[in-house]
Amino acid sequence: MNTQTLPNGLAPAPARGNKGNKGGRVALAWQDAWNELGGWTNGRDLAGKVAPPHDVKPVSLLTHIIRMVKEGHLEVEYRVVPQKVIRYGKEFDSARRVAFYRIKRVNGERVER
Repeated sequence: MNTQTLPNGLAPAPARGNKGNKGGRVALAWQDAWNELGGWTNGRDLAGKVAPPHDVKPVSLLTHIIRMVKEGHLEVEYRVVPQKVIRYGKEFDSARRVAFYRIKRVNGERVER
């Protein structure tokens, strides 16, 4: 890969642990997720879009994203989002707390790690 295909540069690796989970598939999915991050991005939507082509479950990528938040590479913002919910065969509106992520910034500038 060259820098033309990596708009945000190389994705940071975890500080410890298996850096190529599931035979490297999570690492490849993480790089694609990192490339997609610009402004605030819905984490579930991002994982649902990026994970399947790498044969990774979206929850595996979400777990990795949460780890990157804890290590300080990403910021998280929780928003209440109206959604349609179906329960017992009935559909109704509900407000759900949804996590949005972006690359960490300090004073408006991206943090390089």
